[in-house]
Amino acid sequence: MHKIERKKLYLKELEKHSFITMTDFLDTFEKEGIKSATIRRDLKELEVTGAITLTFGGINVNIGNENQVKDNVVNKNLDKKHKIALKANEFLEDGDMIYCGAGTTIEEFVTNISKTIRLLVTNSLSVLQKAVANPDIKDVVLMGGLFREKSQVFIPGNANKYFQEFRIHKAFYSAIAFDKIGNAFDDFLPENNVIKMAIENSEQNYLLVDSTKLNNYAINPIVNMINVTNVISDQEINKDLLTKFNNIVIAK
Repeated sequence: MHKIERKKLYLKELEKHSFITMTDFLDTFEKEGIKSATIRRDLKELEVTGAITLTFGGINVNIGNENQVKDNVVNKNLDKKHKIALKANEFLEDGDMIYCGAGTTIEEFVTNISKTIRLLVTNSLSVLQKAVANPDIKDVVLMGGLFREKSQVFIPGNANKYFQEFRIHKAFYSAIAFDKIGNAFDDFLPENNVIKMAIENSEQNYLLVDSTKLNNYAINPIVNMINVTNVISDQEINKDLLTKFNNIVIAK
């Protein structure tokens, strides 16, 4: 089950409560075949959106109890990701060989690819699954290595060999945070290093990031926006960034 579908199920259940114990919540969705580690990871992402607050042993629910989310934050963010994904597709050309990093925005991008992609290289298991389901992507290469369950990515022992073997035209990647001077961040250094190699070994690189990532906490820098071919974001991105960088493209 895709992460977006899981979160919709969670929200449907959460709307019935103002508070629910973690044990009860886990029991409910483990019966649906979802692993507890996956549920906990998804809940941490929902907490970032403001829909819930995780407490010791339970979940405080910040959404309405009348079958509607008061703020509708989660659905709004999903809409942003979809628009960014569609905009990013405009930068593809038939016959491209591309690298795609991890993340739900990249997964949405890969799902919606409509140009004929000769080859897609990724170290993300989730992106691989989306790519093989898209008939416009002809071949997919998964970079093997140590598997990190939290982000569903492989960390290759020698990522550089993949970029030496294949001529990557364009790299598409995301970030969990960016700041007001244009630095983009991730939270796991080995993943950062793979993205950095992709940027260095591609002809063009594209950062797909929505406005909610501004000033999120992260410590490992990936790239500054000045070194990105295009940053693709939504209409709510910080206006100071638009003034500083002329390579930001707004998805409407």
